[in-house]
Amino acid sequence: MRLDTEITDVGIYVQFFPFHLHRRFYPKASIQEIFVREYKPILEYGGYGIRYSFSGKAYNVRGKMGLQLKFKDGGKLLIGTQKMEEMEDILKRWKESAS
Repeated sequence: MRLDTEITDVGIYVQFFPFHLHRRFYPKASIQEIFVREYKPILEYGGYGIRYSFSGKAYNVRGKMGLQLKFKDGGKLLIGTQKMEEMEDILKRWKESAS
């Protein structure tokens, strides 16, 4: 399994291979809040992979750090990451470009 995440000026692309044959796109305009956080994969989502729970949807392969998205329609998505510092730097620039 491989989880690829790309953050661009217009939104976030995610592909969880081999489950997603094409990248999923989450437009910047649909995201209300976004931040990096620590999470508990077993307790919050019941494990790894593509998971659904009361906490929302999660794509995770390993680890306990993730990019939390909260959408304007009330939905939530957690995308696991092994590159927390890099993700935080990208998000800082992303949020500054929105100002």
